[in-house]
Amino acid sequence: MSRRRLRWLLFGCWLLLVLPLLALIWQTERQIKWEAFHQYRAVAEDLVSRIDTQLQADALVEDARSASDYQFLVVGGDPALSRLLQRSPLAAFPPQGANAGVLGYFQVDANGVFSTPLLPLSAEDGAAYGLNPAELQQRGERSRQLLSVLESNELVAKRTAFDARSPSRESGLGSAASSAEREAGPSELVSGRDMSVADRDLNAVAEDMTAREPARQAPMPQALSPAPPPPAAPSVAAEQKQKGTTEESAIPQQAVAGEGADYLANQRGFDELQSAGGKLERSQKSDYGRLDQLKLRQNYLEQSEDHDGLVEQRAKKIADALDVAKGERSPRKEQVVALDGAGALDDALSELASGRVRMFEGELDPFEFSLLGDAHGMLYRRVWRDGQRWIQGLLFERAAWMRARIEQPFRASPLAGMSDLLVVYRGEVLRALPGERERSYVSAEQLQGEVLLQARLSAPYADLQLVWTINDLPAGPGAQAVRGLGVVLLTVLSVVFWVLYRLGGRQIDLTRQQQDFVSAVSHELKTPLTSIRMYGELLLQGWASEAKKQEYYGFIHEESERLSRLIGNVLQLARMERNELQLKLESRSLGTLVDLARSKLAAQVERSGFVLNIELDPAMAERLVEVDTDAWLQILINLVDNALKFSLHASTQQVDLQVLVQGERVLMRVRDYGPGIPKDQLQKIFRLFYRVGSELTREAVGTGIGLALARQLAVAMRGELDVRNREPGAEFELRLPLLT
Repeated sequence: MSRRRLRWLLFGCWLLLVLPLLALIWQTERQIKWEAFHQYRAVAEDLVSRIDTQLQADALVEDARSASDYQFLVVGGDPALSRLLQRSPLAAFPPQGANAGVLGYFQVDANGVFSTPLLPLSAEDGAAYGLNPAELQQRGERSRQLLSVLESNELVAKRTAFDARSPSRESGLGSAASSAEREAGPSELVSGRDMSVADRDLNAVAEDMTAREPARQAPMPQALSPAPPPPAAPSVAAEQKQKGTTEESAIPQQAVAGEGADYLANQRGFDELQSAGGKLERSQKSDYGRLDQLKLRQNYLEQSEDHDGLVEQRAKKIADALDVAKGERSPRKEQVVALDGAGALDDALSELASGRVRMFEGELDPFEFSLLGDAHGMLYRRVWRDGQRWIQGLLFERAAWMRARIEQPFRASPLAGMSDLLVVYRGEVLRALPGERERSYVSAEQLQGEVLLQARLSAPYADLQLVWTINDLPAGPGAQAVRGLGVVLLTVLSVVFWVLYRLGGRQIDLTRQQQDFVSAVSHELKTPLTSIRMYGELLLQGWASEAKKQEYYGFIHEESERLSRLIGNVLQLARMERNELQLKLESRSLGTLVDLARSKLAAQVERSGFVLNIELDPAMAERLVEVDTDAWLQILINLVDNALKFSLHASTQQVDLQVLVQGERVLMRVRDYGPGIPKDQLQKIFRLFYRVGSELTREAVGTGIGLALARQLAVAMRGELDVRNREPGAEFELRLPLLT
């Protein structure tokens, strides 16, 4: 078998093992990826639930507020028993509410008149309420800000403001003012945008209190009973029916029985907030565009085996949540307290002390949510009493609200490190919260990741959606172990097959070298035997003269020595391969060894036409070295024989043997003056059966075992054998330890 065939065979076996392993690792990674995706999706669902729960809690706090709280003054405790007049909790400044970023609370009556619990009934009552001029001015500025937001979004007519004599301002929700006063209300309003409270005519106040005094002194046994509804007004219902609005089905029966106040026209802006395609919705444009225009992918969900089951499960979960929310957010009824005709603080206190407090049954719709413009948001509700509809609500800063209710929980969750969060309102992407800390802004082109979760919040925030897109899905638990194990297995398989290839290649080379060795040994044995046989026949037949006989005897002796060396090398190699090599080390002086080498090598070198040059410092001749004499001689003979073969055509026919003492070692160098050894083969020549050159171009013959055997014998005597090139030729150096 050739190396090429071995290489392809091992590569095919390697592929048969590696491909299934890679498929197994890929499938495991895919499963871990799905698990990681669903784990982070569960985290996102939990975060949506927490955000939605917090928002629902905020809405419930506002839902629980009484309609009377939207006045500056309220009756404390049980209205049937209490005679305590106090500030509304919504009159605190700065405004405090469950929602983040609250700017203030407001209400709009059936006439479209705006009011806020931040301001008292009249300017001169500021000191009585404990308000200094500076605080009163701040409250006025905040009131102007609230009105400005409503006006800019066309929720309140720009002509609308309020003064102290406005019916809605004087008596708040549930005022028992006459229909004439209500009809005269708009004409009594202060024009323009001036939100300061108008001065009250004290004489008019005194006259009003004198006129009402007999009524206050009269007994009122049913003061706390609900007031009977006023007569119906068919014109309003008819107009409503003619317009064909859906408001008719949502308005309670008493809503169409008002006293002629056209709240449908005065509050049309609030009705248009929830209309599809309304102007307020069209104003909600963002830099990111619409959600359906973004190139978001859903490969994880679409390729999931249980995608349909997950969709059905989440759809059922959302439907159940909406049913629960719908049940919890149904309209409720309550008793609305009205301070009958109260104007200034003295009026309110006098009316409360006289017991002329009236209670009306009102119906309060759940709060609804809407975003206004680019910077504000609003929660508002419709309040029904006496056939009239009032709007009550609060305004908040969108950025502060979104930061507190959405961004902060997102930043504190594990999702911030692997996903971006899109806040979507009615299909428009309002804001993109980047998950990576170093990014402060995300463009629409970057919002092209895999969708992790798209969830809609519960009412009243059902127009809001939260969409998480993956920017870097972390490896799930066990992924690193799988990857590490895969790398280890691939490495082990590769190393094993590489080792097998090297071993197989060596075995192939060794087989080839053994074949070459057999051929070389056959040649080496045949050549001297042929010479011996030829010279023996010449001598046997008596064809040689007396002068030639001595020469022929010398040739026969030399070829016999050559055969002996070859057979000795082969036998020594066989013993070493069987680990049967046993050397007998003994102390010999350097001088004795050099003399022995001269006697064994001189004739061999001279018959080859070379000169043997031996150098030894006489002062070192008595130094002792521990060697096996036969093994040492075999090393030198092999080195000299190698020098003779490879420098046969050298210009300098000389072999040098130099013996030096260096420290605690003796150096024995054998040098020739031939062509030297190629650098890339300096260490290969000590391999068993290795011969320099190819079979076609090789000039020197040999078996390829001489140098390998010489190095192994040197190592067995605790020595070293190395080679280096000289100019010209090559030099072998045998290093042996000296005896002290």
